[in-house]
Amino acid sequence: MGQAISNNLNSTKIINSNQTILPDLIWRLIIEQLSYDQCRNHQHDFNVLSLSLISHYWLVNIVAKSSLKITTLHSKCKFLLNYPKSYHISLKKLNKTTNNNNQRNNNDNRDIKFNIGKFTLIYSDNSITYQWIEQYNDAISSYWSFSSMSVIDLPEIQDIKKLSVASRLRKLRIYCKSNYHIEDWTLLPNLEVLSLRSNSTNNSRPFVLPGRDEPPFQTLRSLTLSINFNNKIPLFSSGNIKDQCFTNIQTLELNHYHAVDWSHGGGDQTPIDINLFPNVKRLKLNHIYHRLIHALSTHPSDEPPSLLAGLTSIRHLSITNSNSKGYKFNVFSPNLLMEYEFTMNLTHKVFKKDIVSIGHRLETLKLKGELSLFRSLLPSIELLVNLRRLSLPTKVSIDTHTIKTLFKLDSLIQLTATFKVVDESTDKINDNDTDFPATTLADTDLQYFIEANRTIKYLKVCQFTKMEHEHSLLMKLLETSHILEDVRFLCVKPTTKTTATTFTVSNKLTVSFMNDNLFKQPKQKTKSDYLPHPINPLDQIVNMSIALTTQIFLKNI
Repeated sequence: MGQAISNNLNSTKIINSNQTILPDLIWRLIIEQLSYDQCRNHQHDFNVLSLSLISHYWLVNIVAKSSLKITTLHSKCKFLLNYPKSYHISLKKLNKTTNNNNQRNNNDNRDIKFNIGKFTLIYSDNSITYQWIEQYNDAISSYWSFSSMSVIDLPEIQDIKKLSVASRLRKLRIYCKSNYHIEDWTLLPNLEVLSLRSNSTNNSRPFVLPGRDEPPFQTLRSLTLSINFNNKIPLFSSGNIKDQCFTNIQTLELNHYHAVDWSHGGGDQTPIDINLFPNVKRLKLNHIYHRLIHALSTHPSDEPPSLLAGLTSIRHLSITNSNSKGYKFNVFSPNLLMEYEFTMNLTHKVFKKDIVSIGHRLETLKLKGELSLFRSLLPSIELLVNLRRLSLPTKVSIDTHTIKTLFKLDSLIQLTATFKVVDESTDKINDNDTDFPATTLADTDLQYFIEANRTIKYLKVCQFTKMEHEHSLLMKLLETSHILEDVRFLCVKPTTKTTATTFTVSNKLTVSFMNDNLFKQPKQKTKSDYLPHPINPLDQIVNMSIALTTQIFLKNI
């Protein structure tokens, strides 16, 4: 792309302005937002640097001075070498038109670095070579600056710690198929956020945490591990891990990648001491909560202690009883079901104790997966005095009694749930715990919720079947609500090919119907897949410029 820019700009007329009524600053904000919208979710079809082709002025004064998000395949990174060359060609041409020696001397700076807000590198499978770091290390060190990086499908022969800017990275996310470990944390002295997601089946090595004398021990504040944890020594540190606490980590996510079938032996244990992270505010546990509990229970007759009682700063808790197969697939097998059922009684006992210990601190609680802990929550739900958001699994449906219990939580404003279903053929209520029935408007519990709700503003209805003949009735029912502001129906049987349909019912109520099968799959779908009509990048530029111009005009009135 860099060479194409050079050829194009050599033949264009030199214009020393952006040719619009908007100032450069506004255009920088627009293309920064455009880059985040077009390059999110690991999509690489659009490189915002191509807007430099508009003119020399745009390259030097707008695009080059913006903080952009760039997502690219590792085989399409020539712009890292060629874009700096194009910049200096355009800079010289602009300086000739200004006839200003001071400006020329100030601007012609070979040491300029182009800032990337977030750089996402995707290693494509059809590549001939994987020597990306060796090929671009010098160019990145000389011309580019970024502190946030994501690497997708990192091959084993590439070590991201050898990157020339590794010491500058504050955020690093790695998705790989190998058993990747960071053994020398001194190479990442400024690291604040680390996310490592691997679907390697090898769990022979524990994950190495930074030692007390290594810089990330102090700087790291967010840690996500999605790996096949070793069932004897899941975590390891250069120091004595039992004598050190990672007091600066406030966000912790542990996802166990299930690769070995469960047995009655010790294979279902993951002995991680959560108290190593005493100041955690956000905690996510996926397919590991029951394994942590099982590791604490040394004898079946022992009364199990609370697992999370030591987390005095916790505000957000998410527990998912399902297995994430690496970072691309979700599978729930009979072997997993056997593992959950064997530990179910013990897990429920400890969960009740955890709610008693930390329930009053929680602002967000999410219970997801095939087998839910929600039944154990109900007897103690009044302890959740500060709860603002509750998300329940799709297999657990709530009835009128449960709804009345939830209404007692005055602080609750956001709810995700599946409602009991009325079978129109038998007029009997089916239970979602057994056969995945869908929520319909004929469901009296859903109707009761909408009519009786006085606190919840944001509602997401799971397993919903959209019936065309019920559409007008649903709209009239929603119009009677003066509390709801946003309602989303995740449809199990979408009536149209579009993934999402959104419209406004009243001045403040927004209603959306979404395809449940495609909802929230950021690593597999583009943003346009979730909208009724794909958005063209150029159209988006126009829309953003109009919106920003309107805001400026209103502020100056």
